[in-house]
Amino acid sequence: MSEPTTDVIDLLLEQHERVRAQFIHLLAATGQEKIELFAQLVEMLQRHEKAEQQIVHPAAGNVAEILDEERDADRAIAELIALGADDPSFDGKLADFHAAVLAHAAHEEEQEFPRLRAEVPPAQLVAMANQVHADQNAVW
Repeated sequence: MSEPTTDVIDLLLEQHERVRAQFIHLLAATGQEKIELFAQLVEMLQRHEKAEQQIVHPAAGNVAEILDEERDADRAIAELIALGADDPSFDGKLADFHAAVLAHAAHEEEQEFPRLRAEVPPAQLVAMANQVHADQNAVW
């Protein structure tokens, strides 16, 4: 992906779509492919959330609920990693995690992103996208 010319909200929305697509592939995968897709998903989510925590959330103001959701996601990822894709309970816990990630993304898209677009100058949103892009270039 080249350096964004759109704002950080558009960039994060694109990433949300990529995460949704990755989950679809992961939920259908088996064996080694499932292990590899899960590892890719974890890396995507960790870099995405790091960028949001360092760049986006500070500009949004009151985001305690979002940070709680992200801590819950970190715990769920750790639990899934500890289980391993071959564990019989992995798929059920992955489905629960998938639902939580979708709810988290919807909350950001419906609450945080519109507030950012209304309150942060467009040039700053583009600068934030450039910063996120520079931090994530290897993954996205």
